[in-house]
Order: sequence, then structure tokens, then C-alpha cells
Amino acid sequence: MSKKSTSVGLDVTSASHYWQQKERLARFTALGVAVLIAAFALTVYLSDNVNDNVSAAAYLVSTAAGVMLIVWPHLQHTKRHKHHQVPIAETTRSVAQRQLDAYRTQRLLGNCFGIGMGVLAIAGAAVAGNYPDNTGVVIFFLFVAIGVFFLIYVNVIAASYKRLTRKKTRLA
Repeated sequence: MSKKSTSVGLDVTSASHYWQQKERLARFTALGVAVLIAAFALTVYLSDNVNDNVSAAAYLVSTAAGVMLIVWPHLQHTKRHKHHQVPIAETTRSVAQRQLDAYRTQRLLGNCFGIGMGVLAIAGAAVAGNYPDNTGVVIFFLFVAIGVFFLIYVNVIAASYKRLTRKKTRLA
């Protein structure tokens, strides 16, 4: 005899699996974008300190690595519910709301840190602009890469919690 489910829609266990997938997607996407931005810093640094051929090769390799990091989790993602709305169980929505509420502080800190790194990137580039080489450019791109990582990561996580607070949603 099989047990019938009394809840309608996506259950908490499936939601937990969904959040694990979204955390992985957030981590890889944020890291991939950060690597793409940091590729500029690496290129400038190597062109100043090594030579242009090594700089160009490093740029191509780091760009390929960044793109691979962004694309990889999407290749693993199943497309079962992509085109239709999936009902979300009431218990799942309440758990999602608690998760979203609990994540507010981390999201605020991540957003503040990411924006702060953007401001520091400008300040660091201005201060290092007096150096004879392109140190300011390298600092600028590295700080921007770190800031963008945090901005993408915390907002993708928060969006995955928020998505499951609705009665129906697409799980793409």
C-alpha cells in the first residue's frame, strides 16, 4: 500500500534539492564572472612584467576558464519544469520564507561588501595611478572581480529562496 501525499505541489525535500542546485549555480556563475573580470588584471600584469605573448595566452586561457565555470552548472541542470508553472506546497512556501528572512543579513552584507569593493576599486586605482606601471588597472580589475562575485552570489541565492515563496513558479 502506498502512502498518498497530503500536500500539493513541490515538497520541502525537493525544494532543498532545488536550493542546493541554485547554490552551486550561484557559486560557479559568480566565480566565472569574477575570473572573466580578473582576466583583464592578469593580462595587464603579464604584459607589464613578462611579455605580450604570455599575456595573450593567459587572457585566452583565463577567459576560457571563466566561460567554462559559467556554463558548467547549466549543463548539469535538468529542464523538467522549464516551461510550465509548478505549484509550491504551503509548507514549502513557509520554509522558503523563513530561509529568505534568515538570509537577509548575509545578502545585505554581501551586497555592501560587493559595492564597497567597487568603490575601493576606484580608490585603489586612483592611488596606484601614480606608479609607473599599470598597477592601478590591475588593482581596479581585481577589486571589481571580488565585488561582482559577492553581488552575483548573494543575489542568486536570495532569488532562489524568494522564487519558492510563490504559489506557483517556474523552476528553470
